Amino acid sequence: LLQQQHGDLFYVQPPLSLIPRIYYILDPADTYDLLVKQRPMLEKPTFFSRSLGASFGNGLVTSRGGFWRQQRKLMQPAFHHAHLDRYAERMGQHTQAMLTNWQDGNVIVIDEAMHALTFTIVMDALFSTNAAGTTTFVQQAMHDLSQGFAAQSRSILLTLLPEWFPWPALNHKRRGARMLDQLVRRMIAERRRLGETDSPPDLLSTLLFTRDEETGETMSDQQLRDELV
Repeated sequence: LLQQQHGDLFYVQPPLSLIPRIYYILDPADTYDLLVKQRPMLEKPTFFSRSLGASFGNGLVTSRGGFWRQQRKLMQPAFHHAHLDRYAERMGQHTQAMLTNWQDGNVIVIDEAMHALTFTIVMDALFSTNAAGTTTFVQQAMHDLSQGFAAQSRSILLTLLPEWFPWPALNHKRRGARMLDQLVRRMIAERRRLGETDSPPDLLSTLLFTRDEETGETMSDQQLRDELV
């Protein structure tokens, strides 16, 4: 509807002057030109990085500039087509396993089923781990995080407050981030103990043992945590 009224390129000015204009670019060619050809001119807004960075760290989603380019270069081998083929195969296997359990006459809550399937696939692709033992833990963490982000999306004041501020929604957000942090750091430590030779060929192993071509360095535990969370 907005595209019909305003065309392929328009902006919306939020009511508060503290929030910058929100631009909508709906033409695929313009989107490609902006994100690929003009990419060096773009920067993620501080507002965005601040809101997400407190919970998710300084990963590709939130980092900027030279550090973003360095991390993208380090992570690129993990998304080589050979790895993607393996991920796709596992996705198909998990989907088929889910469908096998569905019977005629069953009532399926589709959003819950899709969330469970997505979580199973992510845990397998990232950590080669069966999700059964961590489902409740991660669901609670994501619930707490989503409560915090939802509250911030409704209130500019909450977004501007420091993350340590003792407000219920921010308390939930911090708790969810801590829970995910504990889980991911435990898995990183276990994988380091296994070593490169004995580790399964998943995304965590690829990121953990990939070395920078220039420095020969691997990602630190903090960098790994930020990228995986």
